[in-house]
Amino acid sequence: MRRLKRLLLILCAVFGAAIAGCGGGEKPYTNPYPIEDAEMPDSMFDFTSLSAYSPEVTETEKHSSVPEGVKAVFYTSVPFGNLAHTKIFAYVGIPTSKKPRNGFPAVVLVHGGLGKAEPGWVKQWVDRGYVAIAPDIFSNMDAGDGLRIPNERGGPAENNVGSIGSMTMPDEFTWTYQRVSNIVHAFNVLHAMPETDGARIGLVGISWGAYLTCIASGIDKRFAFFAPIYGCGFNYDDSTFWGWGLSASAIGQVNFDKWKARYDPSVYLAYDVKPTLFVGGVNREEPFSCMSRQKSAEIVKGKVFLSYRVALSHSQESGAGVEEVFDFARHVLYGENTMLQIKACGVTGAGGAFFETGGNLSVNNLLLVYTDNAVDSDPHAWTWNTREVICGTDGRAETPIPNGTTAFFFAATDQNGAKSSSGIYKI
Repeated sequence: MRRLKRLLLILCAVFGAAIAGCGGGEKPYTNPYPIEDAEMPDSMFDFTSLSAYSPEVTETEKHSSVPEGVKAVFYTSVPFGNLAHTKIFAYVGIPTSKKPRNGFPAVVLVHGGLGKAEPGWVKQWVDRGYVAIAPDIFSNMDAGDGLRIPNERGGPAENNVGSIGSMTMPDEFTWTYQRVSNIVHAFNVLHAMPETDGARIGLVGISWGAYLTCIASGIDKRFAFFAPIYGCGFNYDDSTFWGWGLSASAIGQVNFDKWKARYDPSVYLAYDVKPTLFVGGVNREEPFSCMSRQKSAEIVKGKVFLSYRVALSHSQESGAGVEEVFDFARHVLYGENTMLQIKACGVTGAGGAFFETGGNLSVNNLLLVYTDNAVDSDPHAWTWNTREVICGTDGRAETPIPNGTTAFFFAATDQNGAKSSSGIYKI
């Protein structure tokens, strides 16, 4: 049933775009949740220069398994080493339907670790009426059949991911600086395309791509929305990153402090003023800490939506298949009623837990997700349990909190089958 609803929504989007292109009632974009901008007082990124740069785009040969309508390209970006400009490999796709009056919405798609530029991910968005670009963030080119070949002009390689071991290098040579700059320039590529509505461009990242998305959220305010899947900030508090060498004992106190101050996404998320959707699982197998994700969501100044799952497999395929990201994009860009508005959750005066929505969508299923693990222990080790809760037609629910509970959140499935959640509430 959910697949049928999604198919109908896609068809509506495609045919709606055609109608708008014929002179229908499409309106110029305005942020549905406008707030005053918050500009970073200091940053290693010269956004004025980055945003003013016009990348040179050249089409290149693609392998036979790339879907029809998706092109392989190189686009120029920031200098690196002896290179006056890097050449970033990417896939680009444009819908074949009639262009809307203001152009198609667009999205930058940033893959994660062990990944590559994904033509199928581009095709997913193109089929929904978006212009899409997916750059490679590891200095590779796609060779087909899941294989990658090095791009000698593509900048820093995958072994520099996260820049943890690069704190003695100039900022502009680090993987993080290079790849965030590539994202800004991917926006420039889309914005310059005549098919694109320059005011309706979003950014979606998976895993390490989400890490970059979170940093970009505080740098490039031209994006209309941000959707980090799995990745987040406050990674210096995460045992996964300790295992990857992010600690004072591993890289030295000076380098550790520099990474926290300039390379952790939390520094940038505090200046994110655009609608942002955080997606992630609380299962033990998830590399990014659920509490680091929660703290990240709490510091964003723009409107925040959450989709926490009891379990969510960590992979490119699973991340790209999160349907709620498409719901979120339609809601932000076109005002569609596709996101459940959760007003509040917390503890009642009687010691129970409460959940409240804005009533814009009905809740078909509601779970209290709770743990009795010590809140000062490693969140990766927490065991989560669930209890079904009845949500009233007014969008409100209350339930007793199981004895010993130390943290909880509500996970809701709305009338369209979309999954939303409250934030994690610690007792």
